[in-house]
Parts: sequence; C-alpha cells; structure tokens
Amino acid sequence: MQLFSKETINSKRKDQTRELTLKNDRLASSLRKTLALQNDIEFDADKAKKVADYQVWCQDLQTKMSKELANLNAYKKLAEDIKEEYYNLVARKDEIEDKILDRKEELTKLDTQVAFTRTILEKSNA
Repeated sequence: MQLFSKETINSKRKDQTRELTLKNDRLASSLRKTLALQNDIEFDADKAKKVADYQVWCQDLQTKMSKELANLNAYKKLAEDIKEEYYNLVARKDEIEDKILDRKEELTKLDTQVAFTRTILEKSNA
C-alpha cells in the first residue's frame, strides 16, 4: 500500500482550492447578473396586480365583443329577412295593381259595349 506524499497531497489540495475558487467566482458573477436583471425588471406586486387586472379586463372585453358581434349578426339576418319580406310584399302589391288595371280596362270595355248597345237599341226603337 502506498501512502500519499505530503507534496502530492498539497498539490491536489491547491488544485481543488483553485477549482473551487473558480467555481465560486463563476457563481458569484452569475448571481450578480441575476440580481442586476432582477433590479432592471423592478418587480412590483402592485404592477403585477395591475397587469393581471388588465388581462382580466381584456378577456371580459373580448367576451363582450363576441356577444355584441353575435347580436350584430343576428340583427343583420333579421334585417335581411325583413328586406326579403318587404320585396315579396312589393311584388305582391304590383301583381294586385296589375289586376286592378286589368279590371279597370275590362270595365271600360264593358262600359263602351253597354253604351254602344244602348245607342243601337235607341236607334232601333226610334
């Protein structure tokens, strides 16, 4: 069994100490960077609450907009249905007016025939 010499032990201890010092330096610089970033962010609970409230407000607004958009689409459909019904009524009115004009023309013809017939009867009776 071989025992370690004092020089070997001292050199290994110095190497381990150097490695630990380097690791500590790296960890310390990482901690400083993290703290600097955290200070840059300036985390504030009040600001975080305001942001959360704003997000809730945006979601509520989006929900209201969706409902209003659905209402708008329903009103557009209703307007289209009413417009369709109006055009159907106008077409029906035109048909009725055409029938009335036809009846008036027939009445005029019949009046003319009656007048002509009366004239013939009067001439034949006279």
